[in-house]
Amino acid sequence: MIGIQLGIAELNIERRIQMKTKTALAEAVTLIGPASGAGLAGSVNFSWHAAGADSYLLRLSRSPDFSAAVVTASVPQGAEVISYELALEAGVWYWQVVPVDPYGNEGLGSVVRELEVYGAVPEANHVFIDRLVAHKKLFYPGEGPLELSFVLHRVARCRLEVYSVNGKLLWQGEVIPLAAGVQSLTWDGSLRKGRLVPGPYRLLVRAQTDGESASSSVLVLIGR
Repeated sequence: MIGIQLGIAELNIERRIQMKTKTALAEAVTLIGPASGAGLAGSVNFSWHAAGADSYLLRLSRSPDFSAAVVTASVPQGAEVISYELALEAGVWYWQVVPVDPYGNEGLGSVVRELEVYGAVPEANHVFIDRLVAHKKLFYPGEGPLELSFVLHRVARCRLEVYSVNGKLLWQGEVIPLAAGVQSLTWDGSLRKGRLVPGPYRLLVRAQTDGESASSSVLVLIGR
């Protein structure tokens, strides 16, 4: 009898946890970019505001109702602004982001946006550099440097670059030769001129070998 009561109690606790998690996912994800109807060439950088989920499901399809084949990518929870880069074949795509709780339950999906990819991406961009992650969700320059880790699939010369959300280059580091595998670069929050203001910035790692180059970027929110 005691064992049955304990089992029922554990089940009730789990149900309450699941109910709380689903309630936390009641708010739909707000997308940032690319904008609806955007035309892009090469890899596409998708970004959205975090909605308190454990992870997010990036869904892409050739049809607006997702009745055609759906490409999905599971993205872990990151900074307040989450960014994920993906190489797509040429053509029109529709995309949406769905929050997922620790139990695998899906929350309310974002609005569906349309984009067009103009050109096929070279195969090197699929495997050259990936899994770029900023190690701080919210970066305060006075607290020390920001570390970014990533995976190189071949020996390459790498450089970290910092851009405004409008695409203006604000800072770039030295070119550093790195071996294949998990690597990292750091940024201390300095700029070529001027000073940082609170808001999102795009940090890009550019990798180059003899005759080939690739890059990956992530959005980071700068605090006061």
